[in-house]
Amino acid sequence: MKKVIKIFYIILFSNIFFSYSKNTVIVITGPSCAGKTSISNIFQKHFCTEQWLTISMTNSYRIQYLLLMAKMFHFVAEDFVTQNGIVLDQAVRTYLSKLDHEDERKKKTQLWESFRDEGERIFIRFLEMLLIEGNKKIVVDIPVFKKCTLDLLKESLKNEDVIFVLVHTSFKDTIGRVYQRNKILNSVDSSEYRYANQVICRYFSYYFSIPQKDDATVETFSLQSLHDLIVSKDVDAECLPQMPMDKELFQYIISQIHIFDQKNIYLKPRLHYDCVINTSVMSSYDAALVIRSVSKKQHAQSNLFANE
Repeated sequence: MKKVIKIFYIILFSNIFFSYSKNTVIVITGPSCAGKTSISNIFQKHFCTEQWLTISMTNSYRIQYLLLMAKMFHFVAEDFVTQNGIVLDQAVRTYLSKLDHEDERKKKTQLWESFRDEGERIFIRFLEMLLIEGNKKIVVDIPVFKKCTLDLLKESLKNEDVIFVLVHTSFKDTIGRVYQRNKILNSVDSSEYRYANQVICRYFSYYFSIPQKDDATVETFSLQSLHDLIVSKDVDAECLPQMPMDKELFQYIISQIHIFDQKNIYLKPRLHYDCVINTSVMSSYDAALVIRSVSKKQHAQSNLFANE
């Protein structure tokens, strides 16, 4: 009888401690208007039998933290705190730009940046909590253009089957999509409005220039075409006053991506991703199919190594 009880407890505790099954995680990142949200939604709508869960860093998990900080430190007027996190961030920067004393502006700007970084950490901790039980399929929509954020995510997801995906779209298409998005949202949801110069700055934070084209090059264009797109902005897209505009913005971008050639620019992602998708040449649905296929291969390979 004692032997039977002992075996029962061994089986019971083995199930508790060793039944954990890896989660499948797809981290989708990329510039504004690249199509990240559209791709994430396809996993839920079209692959619903696979029970994918999608979460986005632009939703309330991060925003609520920023709203709380803005209220506590009186960064913005009360009417701003009910709006979207991106608008809130713009409101804070407007407030900061109007401060008379440069020292005060610097201190509060640093403080706000630290709030944003902590917002990232809170979101990642929330993601870790979602993954505790195991055996989940999750698509994470998060802006990852800083190495420290990518490293933090990799550390948190090191025991999972995870792929990191960059959703790329051409610079010209990005500007066009900003205009189209704003035109639609102006009458629907103004909180999702995108400012052209803000989108441009964020776009180039994902890439750097290389001396010549190679297999990792995602886009090639002339320096003149870049100048024309930034300075003339062929589409009617509003700019954010506190950020560089026109020629000043062009010079800022040039300094950020380190131009080697005075004629052509070859862009390459700043960080390493498992998969790069170009939504300028494929639909969101086709992009989702490719990403799902890469994820399945990763999962199969992971299981193969685990069973060796």
